Amino acid sequence: MPHADPATITGIIDEAIAAATSWGSDQLELILIRHGQPLPEGERRPEESLDPPLSPLGRRQAEAVAEALDGVDAIYGSDLVRAEETARILGGMLGAPVRTVRDLREVAVYREADGTSEERAWRAAAARFACDGRWESLVQPGLDPAFRARVRRAIGEVTAGRTGGTVAVVCHSGVINAHLADTLALDRDYFVRPAHASITRVRLSAGRWSLQSVNETAHLRPSLLTA
Repeated sequence: MPHADPATITGIIDEAIAAATSWGSDQLELILIRHGQPLPEGERRPEESLDPPLSPLGRRQAEAVAEALDGVDAIYGSDLVRAEETARILGGMLGAPVRTVRDLREVAVYREADGTSEERAWRAAAARFACDGRWESLVQPGLDPAFRARVRRAIGEVTAGRTGGTVAVVCHSGVINAHLADTLALDRDYFVRPAHASITRVRLSAGRWSLQSVNETAHLRPSLLTA
């Protein structure tokens, strides 16, 4: 059997690397944006306790994100107020349509803190979560797969029928972690703390996701950086 030409081998390797990292002509760029800073707890009305609006700083952060982006075909956002407001600011400045997807909302951690459990039980749960990054360690058994499945469903809804272009998704730190964990095949549910109004980029091609960047903040001045 004749030996392959070195140039041919190089081409085959390059094609394999491109395929493994989703660099195809049909690639879809998904820009995951964490919402802007919410109104601090001490400034919220009672009805805003678990679903606060953006703070004035959060609105400026959203504007900074919009100024950093171009070529966005559509914007999808969680139905929680802080994400909705961020998405509307982006849509208005970028001239892109905005659609709300309920399944993009954050993991329901704080809704479980109803005051019926002892403080030491919460502290023990927090210590477990710090070690394994699994939501079920912090809140309840079974929360991990249910939340992951919800985020997977939401991302599927956002990308359905799209074979190219750029889509922005305004969501939450837990949602961003869930999609990255799926992309990287990780067991941990939470392993990175995205800053408010940070940008994380992934690409989809031929049914495969590839990671491009995590927690970009270069578009935010130091005075706009919050987590």
